[in-house]
Amino acid sequence: MTENLVLEHLRLIRADLAELKKETASNSLQISAMGQQFAGLTSAVYGTKSDMEDIKQRLARIERRLELAEPETL
Repeated sequence: MTENLVLEHLRLIRADLAELKKETASNSLQISAMGQQFAGLTSAVYGTKSDMEDIKQRLARIERRLELAEPETL
């Protein structure tokens, strides 16, 4: 009778461990996906910064050509 009780507890423990393994695998996949999304967002931010810098340079060049900007002093 004691053996059956121990075996039953071991079965429950194994079932709990199997569930934890599934949850861990699922969490690992979600974390990996979030990492990929973060990398994509980072690329987008740096791309936008580069685009903004290009626009600023073009605007400064236009202002100089139209003599709208004050001369830069060193």
